[in-house]
Amino acid sequence: DESRRTLELLPPERYGALSYWAKWACGSAQLALASKIFTQAELDEVLGGATDDERPNAPRFCGGEAVRVRSEKARVRWRRPHLRTPGYIH
Repeated sequence: DESRRTLELLPPERYGALSYWAKWACGSAQLALASKIFTQAELDEVLGGATDDERPNAPRFCGGEAVRVRSEKARVRWRRPHLRTPGYIH
């Protein structure tokens, strides 16, 4: 299976650092690039072309830092167990 092969070809350090779905996304992208469905430049454009130095998902807060949680409106609150914030915060 080609998609399984692309996952197995990920470098070990990257394979260990990625989540399950991130591994499949990387594998699917590699498969599409190899099949010439799109180019690396097109992929970079869609994904924002971020480099490792830019770190687009850098945390906004540090551990132990005080944060404020907004109150949720009852009509948009999710039902348990899919609450956005734990009950002990409110």
